[in-house]
Amino acid sequence: MSEASPLLVHGFARRDILASLHGILETHAIGLVTSQPRHGIVALASAMDRDDHDRAFDNTELLTGLALAHAAVLAAVAAEHDVVPLRLGTVVSGSRALADLCEAQAVMMGRVLDVIGGCVEIGVRVVTRCDSRAVDHGRPSDPPRERPSDGRSYLRARALDRGGKARASEQARALCSSVLDALQTLAPVIATTTETAGLVNGRLLDVACLVERGGIKTVRACLDARSMDAEKLGLGIETTGPWPAYSFVVQPSAGANRQ
Repeated sequence: MSEASPLLVHGFARRDILASLHGILETHAIGLVTSQPRHGIVALASAMDRDDHDRAFDNTELLTGLALAHAAVLAAVAAEHDVVPLRLGTVVSGSRALADLCEAQAVMMGRVLDVIGGCVEIGVRVVTRCDSRAVDHGRPSDPPRERPSDGRSYLRARALDRGGKARASEQARALCSSVLDALQTLAPVIATTTETAGLVNGRLLDVACLVERGGIKTVRACLDARSMDAEKLGLGIETTGPWPAYSFVVQPSAGANRQ
């Protein structure tokens, strides 16, 4: 490969997985490039056509294809081995630059690999169901309310409405707390994935969990057991993944991008 060939960097892994990588990635038909091991860590990359590199970040179609291929490579590796995933956009000028990047990042990436060892990321959300109807089992449905005929009736209706919303908000917070408590017994590390996540002012839950590969079914079964309670409140529990551990990775400095 030409030293001038640009390389799209996918992530970092321990050198002892190198022997199995080509077999894992053979269906993705990529020319895998690895750096020389630095402190037992290798950088994983694939070659880019120079013309594509020059246009990719300004061309939606090319960028989409690049993003899908990048995600597919990381998902395939993470299904079997620990890998520190990089978000799309880290491109170096060639194999020497890849080795320099690995040298600069190897110690930090080794620490991250220690944290995520044996685990993948599962996303968990508690969301409102706009088209759901909360069901209060064992109690007849409330009759439709009449339109208030005077100011006093209007204020009473408003108070009842606020009280009902407060109870619903408290029940939603209790459900989120229950889900989070359950996850913390099953996942070694949990991170919030959005600035609005958490149990603040009735906001719903959006977290990422590091889950051992062998424990994914257990986590999903635990959440399924709480789904009926969520449905009664007009809520839903959603899971995504397993993914490479994007939410638990400190990305390299932007200076490595598009060199």
